[in-house]
Amino acid sequence: MMLSDDMPLAGTGRRLLCLVYEFVILFALSFVVLLIPMAILPLFGQQANAAAEQHWAWRLLWLMLLGVNAWYLVRSWTRGGQTLAMRAWRMRLVTLSGQPVGHKQAIIRLALGTLGYVTPLVMAIWSHAHPEGKPLLWSSLAFLAIMLGWAMLDKDRQFLHDRLAGTCIVRTPPLKK
Repeated sequence: MMLSDDMPLAGTGRRLLCLVYEFVILFALSFVVLLIPMAILPLFGQQANAAAEQHWAWRLLWLMLLGVNAWYLVRSWTRGGQTLAMRAWRMRLVTLSGQPVGHKQAIIRLALGTLGYVTPLVMAIWSHAHPEGKPLLWSSLAFLAIMLGWAMLDKDRQFLHDRLAGTCIVRTPPLKK
């Protein structure tokens, strides 16, 4: 499938490399977000480790990380169709008709992508400390394999989360000098 001559679909390899770059950017963003509470807690006379051991503090940190990362991705996709990684790899997220992505599609894509790509990482970290979580790890890894393997079976080589969300990633032309 090609939307038009000036909007060819991005190749699978390019999208995978962009995904790796995106994880690096999201990791850096998460690191900065985590620094904020760790810097503020000593000002209130609390040790960062003592506060982090409380379940509510961990849940709040995870919600904050999820919220900031979700905001970054949805805002990038709905305002110009590009994250920083997508700009570097000259790609843009659009609907199947080549139009800009709306909030509903961006949130669906984010939810499906989170299930497929982030959940296995979180499960790997969690199951390392909690051996009873191994079945969850294996099921999330199977879902990741389905998400990535779908591109090998799809006629347009689209990943499952894009197919289900009604989006696709197209290449953008190089900047003119």
